[in-house]
Amino acid sequence: MKYKLIIFDWDGTLMDSIPKIVNCLKQAALRVGVPEPKTGDAAAVIGLSLEVAIATLFPKHKAMWPELVTGYQASYKSNTTLEPAMFKGTAELLMELRTQGMLLAVATGKSRRGLDRVLKKSGLSHYFITSRTADEASSKPAPDMLEQILSELGIAASSALMVGDSLLDMQMAKHAKVDAVAMSWGAADTFALSATNALTVCDDYDALRSTIFS
Repeated sequence: MKYKLIIFDWDGTLMDSIPKIVNCLKQAALRVGVPEPKTGDAAAVIGLSLEVAIATLFPKHKAMWPELVTGYQASYKSNTTLEPAMFKGTAELLMELRTQGMLLAVATGKSRRGLDRVLKKSGLSHYFITSRTADEASSKPAPDMLEQILSELGIAASSALMVGDSLLDMQMAKHAKVDAVAMSWGAADTFALSATNALTVCDDYDALRSTIFS
């Protein structure tokens, strides 16, 4: 097998959390009285650290950035109607990859606290040997998260594969000289992902399996 290490993004790749994140970004705007962002614009910043996402999404409201951050956090905690779930087959995929001897990691725009919370809630933490979050490395699309993971595990970039759902994920992988595969069910549309450095765009985990084991 070519790949020793598979590095996953979290939101929109393993967890169907894009609708909740977009909703909470819009709610944050309403809380502080700034114009609500368009759905596509909100989805496009998913993967950035929260502070960078807010700054990118609301460039004309710099004075309100701290309030927008806290507004998003409050909305995320209080919004239980859009509680995200893992995509169907996630646990089975991770188990299969580990059984085949592959190492698994996470590189996410979540905070450490946020990632630890969803890892515990999902019951999937034991599948991952390491992870990097937005408060431990530069925000995507910088290569820092991937480079830190590779350095920690002593694995060459050529032996790793990044699996993500956003343009930011693909750009991060390109900057780190790591192969990448895109999932079509997340933040970016298939057409946009197809124009990136992604080896392929997968519509489901079966397609991802075929790519990993080919």
